[in-house]
Amino acid sequence: MNKPLLVFFGFLISIVSIILLIQKEEGDAPSVDAQQAENRKTEQSLNPSSLPELSKAEPQSTVNRNTSSAPVSGPIPEPIAAVKDRPSSITLWSQIEDALDIEINGVAAKALTTSPEVVDSIHLGQKIEIPIPQLNKSLLTEIKSTHNQLNRVEIFKGPILNGLDKDNVIITRGKTSTYVVVSTSEGIFSAVIDNATGKTSMTDEADINKNSSNKDDSVTVTGIEMHPPNQPVN
Repeated sequence: MNKPLLVFFGFLISIVSIILLIQKEEGDAPSVDAQQAENRKTEQSLNPSSLPELSKAEPQSTVNRNTSSAPVSGPIPEPIAAVKDRPSSITLWSQIEDALDIEINGVAAKALTTSPEVVDSIHLGQKIEIPIPQLNKSLLTEIKSTHNQLNRVEIFKGPILNGLDKDNVIITRGKTSTYVVVSTSEGIFSAVIDNATGKTSMTDEADINKNSSNKDDSVTVTGIEMHPPNQPVN
C-alpha cells in the first residue's frame, strides 16, 4: 500500500474519533434550552417575591396549639377542695347557765349541747374550754398527746391549765360517741357526747357514789335445811 493511501486512512480515522468524542460530550452535557430552564428555576428560588405569602401561614396561636403536648384523654379532673384549718381553740359545749338538770338511772346529771363540727375539730395542740356546771366554772386544757386504738378510736390527753398539777382531761372519740373525763382535785366529772346530734350529759362521780351507797345491794340467801346422813344398819 502506498504512502498517500495510509495517510488518508489515518486522517479518516482521526476525523471519526473526533466526531464520536464530540457526540459523547454533547450527550452528557445538558442542552442549551435545559440549561436556560435550570437557570430560570434557580433565579426564581432566590427571588423573595416567589415565596408563599405570610398571610397564608397558620396563626401563631394555631402553631403553638399544634406543637404543644397532646391533651390527656378523658374528663378533666375536679380541683382538689381546700382543707379548712381546724380552730386552735374551742369551747367544748354550752355554757354553765344553759345546763339543764336531768337524771340518768337515778343519778343527777347535767344536760349540755355541742355540735358535731366541734367534736370533730379536736386535735393535738388545741386549747379547749370545758364548762363544768357542778363547779360553776370553766376549766381550760391543752391537748398534749394523742394516740389511736382499735376501731378508729382516738384518745386525746391534756393537763388542766387553770388547775393543780395532777388535774387532767382525757377525751375518747369514737365513731358514734365521745367520752370526756375531767379529773380535778374537786372531783371527777364524766360526759358523754352523741357525735351525730351533739347532745351531751355530764355526771359527777360523787353523785354516782352517793347513789350507790344509798342502795342495798345485799341479797338474802334462803336457808337450806341439812339432814344428817343415814346411819348404817348393823
